[in-house]
Amino acid sequence: MLKLSLILSAFFLIGLLADCPTSYPYSPKSGVYSGGNWEFWCNDWKLAQPGNGVINFRATGNDIYVGLFDTTNTQTFKYALIISGWGNAQIQIFKNGSFGSGYGSTNFQVPFLDAANSWSVIFSKSAQSVTVLFNGNTVFSYVDSGYASQAGNAQYISFSQYSTNVALYQDCPTYPYSPRNGVMGGASWEYYCSQWKLPVNGSGIVNFQAKGNDMYIGLFDSVSNKTFKYAIIYGGWGNIGLAVYKNGDLSTQYLTMKVTEDVINFNNYSIGYSASKSALAMYLNGALVFAFGDTKYNALNASFISFSQYSSNVLIQNVNSGSVCGVSSFMENEHYAKHMSLFAQMNGGCAEENRNNEEQKKDSLLVQNKIKK
Repeated sequence: MLKLSLILSAFFLIGLLADCPTSYPYSPKSGVYSGGNWEFWCNDWKLAQPGNGVINFRATGNDIYVGLFDTTNTQTFKYALIISGWGNAQIQIFKNGSFGSGYGSTNFQVPFLDAANSWSVIFSKSAQSVTVLFNGNTVFSYVDSGYASQAGNAQYISFSQYSTNVALYQDCPTYPYSPRNGVMGGASWEYYCSQWKLPVNGSGIVNFQAKGNDMYIGLFDSVSNKTFKYAIIYGGWGNIGLAVYKNGDLSTQYLTMKVTEDVINFNNYSIGYSASKSALAMYLNGALVFAFGDTKYNALNASFISFSQYSSNVLIQNVNSGSVCGVSSFMENEHYAKHMSLFAQMNGGCAEENRNNEEQKKDSLLVQNKIKK
């Protein structure tokens, strides 16, 4: 099975439910990956009203199990969906705690398995239906005349998985960001967020604000892989230096220089990656900090950003990422517009990114046409 990671969105928090995952990446407590093994019940995973509401999440991969229950700590679902199961080929719905036979199905293939795609499952009492949205488009709907008696009292959501590589991730941290559970030590890479992703593998820009010293920024090829392709330590060694690292190895420095990070005020940072120029560069408040060219540029398949820190005074906020070439919300900000212009020059006129974007659009259109049929 292919990798799956879920990034859940908190919706309609009502009370505090026990037995939420206590660490991320999430994996089953029992180690069982047979699908339909409902182990966790979390305060984020609850409909607004019994039988009525929506659960939003992001996921890479396929074979996603989503169940609706009338109580917690049970294996007897009212409805359960297997999303893009059977080799990434189909969505099917089941009832009454049994996977013996499905009550409705449709063919569907996730087009970009490595992307953090957006999913919504809508449970509607008035429409007597269960609907699945993929990146905002309806891909499955099931109408049940017995919905009220079936799910009228059901409010609790749980997730399950089939693949041993499944990992569940928390969504974006609250800001200002600090480590989950107060864990310091550097290179723990605790958070992966839907906004922290380059638009094209190997090319793009991440913008953020930060204060404090010993800040770590890493670029990864997947959300479940802690081995960075590139990592930057900024304000390390007692807030005196910067270093660039590769391939998950923090023992070999490929670039070093003296810097001092502001520990009192938030400053604007931008890091750009260019596959066409085999380079990365960093800007602080509009001024170039460094540009690093690498003849063995090893981030061609990397697009996921994560942060870590060694010092307890590091705070990060307002993280966003996007194209170094196309028009985006960053262009509304003069600071980011300047950075994008500079990185666009680095990227050789953006022909590579534009070409990749066009290919992705074609793939997406093919999938959408297939869904309509």
